[in-house]
Amino acid sequence: MNIYDSEEKISSTFSPEFIPEEQLQTQWSELIQIEKAIYKLHKLKKKRISILDIGVGTGRIIKHLSGIPEVWNCIEHYTGIDNNDNCLSLAQQNINEWKLIDTVSIIRLEAKDIGNLQKKYDIIMTTWFTPGNFYPPGFDFFLYHPNKNRLSLKNNPAFTAIWSMAIGMLKKKGMVILGSC
Repeated sequence: MNIYDSEEKISSTFSPEFIPEEQLQTQWSELIQIEKAIYKLHKLKKKRISILDIGVGTGRIIKHLSGIPEVWNCIEHYTGIDNNDNCLSLAQQNINEWKLIDTVSIIRLEAKDIGNLQKKYDIIMTTWFTPGNFYPPGFDFFLYHPNKNRLSLKNNPAFTAIWSMAIGMLKKKGMVILGSC
C-alpha cells in the first residue's frame, strides 16, 4: 500500500491546510525538540554534525532547520532517504530551490537498507509517522480490523532490525531521534 502514489496524495498529506491542528502542533513540537538536540550535540562535540533522516518526505524538516541559521550552521551534512519516488522528486526540487545542494543529499533507499550507506552519523532520526511504517512482516492492511484482532507491537522485528542497525551507525556520542508515531 502506497499512500504517496500521486502528487495529490502527497499534497494532502504534507500540506498544512490539509493537516488537522493537533497534528500541526505535533510537527512543530517535534521540530523544536530536533533543533534542541542538534544544537546540544553540536555544542557537546564542538564541531558540525552529520544527520541521517529516514523518511525525508518532501524535506519539511530541512526547510525549517535551514531557515534557522544558528541551528543550520551546526550541520555539516544532512542525508535524507525515502523509498517513494514522488516524495524524493519533490524533496530534490525543494533542496535545489532552497540552494542546499552542498549540504543535503537525497537518496532513494529503503530504511532496512541503511547499512548500505556504509557511513556513520551523529544523529539518525525519523519524524512524523515514519516509524509507524516499520510494521511486522506479513501485516495486511486490508484484512486488519482493530476491533477484532488488536495487533501487538511488543515484538516487531522490522522496527528492531532498522533501529539496531541505526544505533550501530552512530558516531561516538551520537543520538537516535524517533519522532512522532
